Amino acid sequence: MELIKPKEKTNKSLRISLTEKCNYKCFFCHEEGLDMKSSRKSNKTKEEVYKLIQEGLRNGYKDITFTGGEPLLKIKDVIWYFRKLRENNQNPDITIVTNGEYITDELINEVYQYKGKAKFNISLHSLNPADYGRIICVPNENRRFEKVTQNIQKVKKKGIEVKLNFVLLKGINTGKEKIKEILEYGLKNNVDYIKFLELLVIEGKEEIYKYFTELEQIEESLKDELILVTDKIARRKLYLYKNKLKIEMQKCTCSFGCNSCLRNRDVNVTAELKYYPCFILSNENYEISSEDFMNKVEMGNDKIREYAKEYKNDSPLLIKKKKYI
Repeated sequence: MELIKPKEKTNKSLRISLTEKCNYKCFFCHEEGLDMKSSRKSNKTKEEVYKLIQEGLRNGYKDITFTGGEPLLKIKDVIWYFRKLRENNQNPDITIVTNGEYITDELINEVYQYKGKAKFNISLHSLNPADYGRIICVPNENRRFEKVTQNIQKVKKKGIEVKLNFVLLKGINTGKEKIKEILEYGLKNNVDYIKFLELLVIEGKEEIYKYFTELEQIEESLKDELILVTDKIARRKLYLYKNKLKIEMQKCTCSFGCNSCLRNRDVNVTAELKYYPCFILSNENYEISSEDFMNKVEMGNDKIREYAKEYKNDSPLLIKKKKYI
């Protein structure tokens, strides 16, 4: 059986968690599979992270994602990265994955000036402030919701690409009427993409399984509203709504099985600059630096190949276990 090599990803993407901290406490957050409370974290400096970015660029990683936690808790660092790349005349694709609350005019202007492709992936999850509060589990949800939606409008006024992420949560943001409301909101606010994601249920989070909804249910309910553009993108299908709004339907990497992991995933690096080859089987990691970047990545990828031999087209993802289906 041919295992991984012929299927490995060609578009190299580096996903860097700038901090494990977050100003929200979303009840379904899987924290990238890591135990955030077990030990003190020793996050790297922005200079060390930037060196790693440079090493990634030298090795063909042209797609950089800043994530967390909430990456904009370190917004000064993010702005610094943009400025350093501009000074060096480097223009990799940059994505900022954020809940949107801490987006500032200074950051928007920095992204606007960037000569490469840069975009915001903003996790919104619900258009109802009360449901939004149920999800984020922190006080002042109305103020926070208003702030996020205002920031979305500010970003779009500058013509910057925005993708809104909605994790599907049965009974909270699903149902044809609520999904249509989300799509119409996207059109009204000139959003570029709406992304619907399946809920990731892992060990220790069994109680949230009741919220799980398959993407296929949403696709079926909207089959007369959406035009399929392509189903050839890794992990997702791309649709068009009213010939304008792009809709992504994305499953998590693990739902496709360990056998296709290296084809579907990015290289995920924590704020401590540790590469975890698998965020479900996350006990093993590789501390990386600009000096040994590719060597450690390859060591981690060898670990994924071991998991592929064990799980094949299955995975340790909880929703793939029969007792939960």
